[in-house]
Amino acid sequence: MDTLKLSSKHFHVEADLRKFYGGAYPFPVVMLLDGHVVVGMCWEKWSSGKLTGAPGDPYGIVQDLLDSIRFFMSARPGELAGVKRDTVREYGFQIKEDLPIYSATSIADSVHIFLERTKDIVRVHYYNRLLDETDCPEFKGRQKGTIELPLVEFVRDVLRISGEYLKTTRVS
Repeated sequence: MDTLKLSSKHFHVEADLRKFYGGAYPFPVVMLLDGHVVVGMCWEKWSSGKLTGAPGDPYGIVQDLLDSIRFFMSARPGELAGVKRDTVREYGFQIKEDLPIYSATSIADSVHIFLERTKDIVRVHYYNRLLDETDCPEFKGRQKGTIELPLVEFVRDVLRISGEYLKTTRVS
C-alpha cells in the first residue's frame, strides 16, 4: 500500500506511506475537515503550489480522535485534557469556561488542534503553522479556524475512519 486513505462524511485523511521521516510524525499527511486544511502544507518552490502532506502520524490521528470521544463521554464541565485554557486563547480561539476541551497532540507537527464539546456539538479549533507561512495564494489566510460538527456525526465519523484504519493496516 502506497497511500493510506481514510474518509467519512466530514473527515478526509491521506498519508503517503512511501516516504518515511521517522520520529513522532513519520509520514506526509493531509487531513481535511469539511474541506478545511487542518493538516497539510503548500509552498510554490517545494510543492509546485499544490497541497502536500505535512509531517504527521495516521495512527496518532485515529488514536487522538478516539481518545477525544472517550474524554468527552466522561468529562466534567470545564475539564481539560492536555492543554490550559489560556493556551487555546493565545491562538485566538473563543472558548467557554464551563466546556470540556481536549488537545489533540499526536496528529501532526506544527499543527495545534483543540476540541471543545457542548452538549450536542464538537468544535474543532485548529491552527496550522505551515499554512501560516505559505506562499501559495489559495491557502493564505486559511491557517486557522473553527469547525462545528454535531456530536453524533463526529463520533460516527471517528469510528468510521478508525474502522477503515484497522482494516487497511491489519497484519495478515
